[in-house]
Amino acid sequence: MRIVLLTSNHRRHKYIARILKKSFDLIGVISEEKTAFVKDYSQLPSEDQIFMQRHLIAREEAEQKYFTKSDEFPEVDAYVLIKKGQINSPEIVSLIRDMEPTYLVLFGTSIIKTQLLELFPQRIINIHLGLSPYYRGSGTNLWPLYFNEPECVGSTIHLAINEVDAGGILAQLRPNLDYSDSVHDIGNKVILKVGEKLPDILQQFLSGRQSLTKQNITGGKLFRRRDLNSEILKVIYQNIANGVVPDYLSNKVLRDMKKPIIEVAE
Repeated sequence: MRIVLLTSNHRRHKYIARILKKSFDLIGVISEEKTAFVKDYSQLPSEDQIFMQRHLIAREEAEQKYFTKSDEFPEVDAYVLIKKGQINSPEIVSLIRDMEPTYLVLFGTSIIKTQLLELFPQRIINIHLGLSPYYRGSGTNLWPLYFNEPECVGSTIHLAINEVDAGGILAQLRPNLDYSDSVHDIGNKVILKVGEKLPDILQQFLSGRQSLTKQNITGGKLFRRRDLNSEILKVIYQNIANGVVPDYLSNKVLRDMKKPIIEVAE
């Protein structure tokens, strides 16, 4: 299977690229430069600026700890670094088409638009960080912590369609959490779980052993990038300090049952 990965340029993205390279014929990587995940905070009060700086530094340090061997992308036939917003440009669409991939895998890119979706119908697989349909869109492993729902932290592997994070689900994953996990530990543990299970999920889907499960998105929450700000993050940090993770882990089985997911086929 010839795969082209459309992703971004942080360690977590390079980690997933390396996982794909080990198990499949990863022929190309289109890497989109990542922009700040919250709006510009330079106009915030100095206290909030310091908070945001510390948050971003801690996030970078956590990625270095969890993805120590992922400082570079693996060698592929074609590697292209693009600016934010170029992923749907005619030049990039033509480049991807000419590589003749069997499947596209998405992880951390801008929203893919109609031209690519029509070129590769039912052949674009999205790694969504969040458990859909409970949390869709942007920041979907942060918002569950804001709403005191760690059971909704995880990843959804699904087909990409025109509607955001709404395609048929291949499988969903929850991370292995510990009582003392920080917000960054939680996010990185989700990605580690994806790396552990992704090759099997893709192989099972391609062999017909893993069917698609249609999503019912009527009851979920949808967030945009602009919704996340320093005040939201402060609440998340306070919830972590107040024990939102231990509270969840002490009653994990029941809470997970109330938010069912599509398990990986054995």
